[in-house]
Amino acid sequence: MNTNIILNTQLTDYDYTDKRRKNAIVLDVETALSEGNEQLIFDIGWTVTSVTKQEMVMHRSYIVEEIFLDMDLMRKAYYFNKYPQYVKALADGKAQLLPYNEIIAILNADITKYNVYRMFAYNGNFDKTAINKTHKYLNNSTSELLYDIKDLWSLSTQTFMATEKFVLTALENEWVTEKGNIKTSAEIAYRYLTGNHEFEEKHTATEDTLIETEILWKINKYSEKDFECGRQPWRRVKELKESLGL
Repeated sequence: MNTNIILNTQLTDYDYTDKRRKNAIVLDVETALSEGNEQLIFDIGWTVTSVTKQEMVMHRSYIVEEIFLDMDLMRKAYYFNKYPQYVKALADGKAQLLPYNEIIAILNADITKYNVYRMFAYNGNFDKTAINKTHKYLNNSTSELLYDIKDLWSLSTQTFMATEKFVLTALENEWVTEKGNIKTSAEIAYRYLTGNHEFEEKHTATEDTLIETEILWKINKYSEKDFECGRQPWRRVKELKESLGL
């Protein structure tokens, strides 16, 4: 875990009471599993960013107290092997443990303060569902907490991944699944956009929001985009590959 990232501190000195100054949020979550196999958030982070300026305004990251301290839940987390990293980050003061509802209150305050016009996540449906499930689980509630989160995965497969150059680069570097489909994860997107073909995603909300923010900056240059979360976005690249006879 990169502990040199500046967290929870405004990184610009602009006056955000000027409502013309709009920003976006890029959000990421890591989850554990309930007994009913529902995804419950133990790690959540987001960036507030000026997309047009490609500038970071705020970078937040929190560990969810109720989930992280429940070892029955955490042992079912996909990345449970990272648990000692989180404990060390907390001990070193590089991570903050807060109750879930306090974290959501901070998120909502950022949306208002920084004039957030749109929220994004890579595989946005997953993050949106996890927020809702965690809200219901921890509040013993039937009411829903659903944010309008646009899908960077879907946007990626509509823009730079929807090119012959991407397909050829992916095949050359063997970014393919066992079934021969081209991989379209955030890790692959970042590799392609930066040229750092050895990059490996960290799978912590703190660090993944940074690469996903950079992906958003790159996507922003494309004018025609469908911001809705599409189902199985990877199929667009599969179909392109097949149309090219590759």
